Amino acid sequence: MGENALLEEAQRIATSSVMKGSSTYSSLLLYLAKASISGNIPKESTIAFDIFGRKNFDPSQSTLIRVYIYHLRKKIDTYYNSIGSNNAQRLLLPKGNYKLFIEKKAPSQGWTKQIRPKHLVIPAVTVFVLSALVWAIPALTRLATGQKDTGLWSDLISTDVPLTVVIGDFYIFNEYHANTNNRRLVRDPEINSKEDYERYMNTAGMGSKTNTLNFTMLPFYSSFWIKDISQTFIPHDRSFSLRTASRFNPVELQDHNIVVVGMIKTIGMFQSYFDNSDYSFVDNYCLVYTDPKSGKETTYTPTGNPSEGHKDYTFISKIPGPGTNKIYLFGGLWDIGADEGLKNFTNPELRKTLEKTMVKTFGYVPEYYEILMEANGYDRMGIDSKIIRINEIQKEKVVWDFKVVQRSP
Repeated sequence: MGENALLEEAQRIATSSVMKGSSTYSSLLLYLAKASISGNIPKESTIAFDIFGRKNFDPSQSTLIRVYIYHLRKKIDTYYNSIGSNNAQRLLLPKGNYKLFIEKKAPSQGWTKQIRPKHLVIPAVTVFVLSALVWAIPALTRLATGQKDTGLWSDLISTDVPLTVVIGDFYIFNEYHANTNNRRLVRDPEINSKEDYERYMNTAGMGSKTNTLNFTMLPFYSSFWIKDISQTFIPHDRSFSLRTASRFNPVELQDHNIVVVGMIKTIGMFQSYFDNSDYSFVDNYCLVYTDPKSGKETTYTPTGNPSEGHKDYTFISKIPGPGTNKIYLFGGLWDIGADEGLKNFTNPELRKTLEKTMVKTFGYVPEYYEILMEANGYDRMGIDSKIIRINEIQKEKVVWDFKVVQRSP
């Protein structure tokens, strides 16, 4: 196929309904098409600068480009499994490569969605110990003393693997206005990481100066989350370490069971979970579910006023860690979603109802799963929640690729 065919095919996808008006993905696709034609295949740092305006981008510290490329591949697959199913050729963006190719379709051949392993690339972060670790009581001892099994929590109780609870925290920074000589601490909903902060710095006006801080801000609900988790595990003599997402050390990802709670935009590196899901976290404010069979997308966005009546969405998942450990994620688009999600696990009656729903749906409680729930609240207080969808996750679907700080001998 000639160069024109490659660019024309890219333009068809970029202007199709699959992109749903996403100018970033359309621009990225056309950018890669032109680079492929010219033979100047860009590096991640080049893409970061040309498409996102990111200077001094360090691929070892940010998965931004890989995440966008991953979702672009998904959109290309969706296009050829729906709109472009009858096309005579298809565009390919092979894994590990930023060069596009054109592939001819053989007669009577359909396009098959490509299945790729998922990756979680993890930078090293600072360790901050807030509480001591203790060993759990083995399952047989717990049963012998008459303590009841906690069902959905059993993997975290019937083990001596250390437990770490990670709370999503808010990124804040200091701002100084030279014109007014005013200083203030800033919490910007659009800035939830160092990468977001650096992007802000690249676009901030000259009338202000900013600098990072060595502390963050915890959400209002965090004290309730810690209380509820403590009340769940203390009866089983099960203690846990406490971390904030910004100070989570990925060394613990290897040999600790982990519970993550918070607004999805605040959970740091755990956002990379969505590289491995049919859900996508978009623009800090919504979840998009892509049906793996039809390619149909459904968007879930909070509505209402958090200080009045409102509707949020809760995302819960249980997945295998890189070793024999387990990872539980309770996320909300707003904080009420995270709170309602955790409540369905820490409240015995709600937990029992959720277990029954899983058994009714699958005939058993899956070992690994994703749950999407609608959470209704008023004045930042949860009222009720209902299940929208439960998906079982196959263990082999999860592939971990991460960097850690090695322990000293």
